[in-house]
Amino acid sequence: MSTAISATESAKLITRFREEFSFAYHGELPQRQREDEDLRFQVPDMQWDADSAASRRGRVAPGGPIILPRPMLSISKIDQPIRLVMNQFRQAKLGINIHPVSPNATDDTASVLQDLIRRIERDSNANVARGWALDRAVKAGRGVYRIVVRPDEDGFNFGDLEIGVERILHQGSVWFDPSTQLSDYSDADFAWVTTWIRLEKAARLYKGARAAQANQSGISWEGMLSEAPLWARQSDSAGKSIQIGECFYKKHEDIKLLILDNGDAIVDGEGKIPRGVKVVAERVRDRVEVWQCVTDGFDILEPPKKWLGKYIPLVPVLGRELQPFDEQRRIIGIIRNARDPQRFYNTSVSTLVERMFLEPRAPWVMFEGQDKNREADWAQANYRNIPVLKVAPVVGPGGEI
Repeated sequence: MSTAISATESAKLITRFREEFSFAYHGELPQRQREDEDLRFQVPDMQWDADSAASRRGRVAPGGPIILPRPMLSISKIDQPIRLVMNQFRQAKLGINIHPVSPNATDDTASVLQDLIRRIERDSNANVARGWALDRAVKAGRGVYRIVVRPDEDGFNFGDLEIGVERILHQGSVWFDPSTQLSDYSDADFAWVTTWIRLEKAARLYKGARAAQANQSGISWEGMLSEAPLWARQSDSAGKSIQIGECFYKKHEDIKLLILDNGDAIVDGEGKIPRGVKVVAERVRDRVEVWQCVTDGFDILEPPKKWLGKYIPLVPVLGRELQPFDEQRRIIGIIRNARDPQRFYNTSVSTLVERMFLEPRAPWVMFEGQDKNREADWAQANYRNIPVLKVAPVVGPGGEI
């Protein structure tokens, strides 16, 4: 259900979105930097730090000698424990089980619901999405996948919807409310899925947006950069870019529940109390609605629409969360504590190979001219495995050999 909004409401939402994204960006930035470092470390060629790599590369010093390159081997020892965890996940074949717990629930109803959920997981390849999120969590500490509701192309009626589970390729584009306390982030008040696109593409997709009219009609691109630096950027390689954000945010409403002496509860003002039934207690309950909106930080690109549920449909997968001792929240994977041992191993192996090549080799001794016509074989004798080395006889002045 989409809702058209006025210019005033749009301005209020833009202000809210900027504040919430800025809060998420600065609150999660240290954790994001650690995750990026760990994900970079999964590539063997990137396991060397910049200073060590620079010292082992060959170079020509200006006005000095030529410095030959030194061995720089990368033999990853962290792949095996990561594969072990992922193989255990595939063998576990995780899924959702439904059990009847309320007095009115039955085993038959639970069985039907479980079959529906299994169909959703099967048709949307849910294990692929979960496995992709787990792979990132195992490596860097945190992954995420999403739940979607889309038109059912195989439905019998126009407008039928289906639920799906989808992976998020760039999981670093997801930003959660940093103030969340629960391990599944279900208490988060907002979450973002963002992507950067070039200004020309944004102008084509969203023709009425402010970014599409940058440097036109008096709208200054430099002013947009200054106004919202988290939403607009410019670089030599990518040029002018704008960030598109899909935001899920919650609306809260306190409602009063009337607890009746017959065990029922009704919302105050939304129902009549049956005759002869008394109110024995009152309780305030938080009614939560989740809304979805798309923005570029300057305009509402797609109007808000209500999500079918009270939870934000982004599911985090966490690795090992450390006990907090300061204002930061640290979540790590396997790579974080394996970085220094892996560097030590790479350096040790590279040094061993280097020393092997530096070992002195016994020189060949022969009379002058004995390598005649076979100079190439003798020149490579210490580098190639040549089965037979032939020599030419040298005849002395008296005819002796």
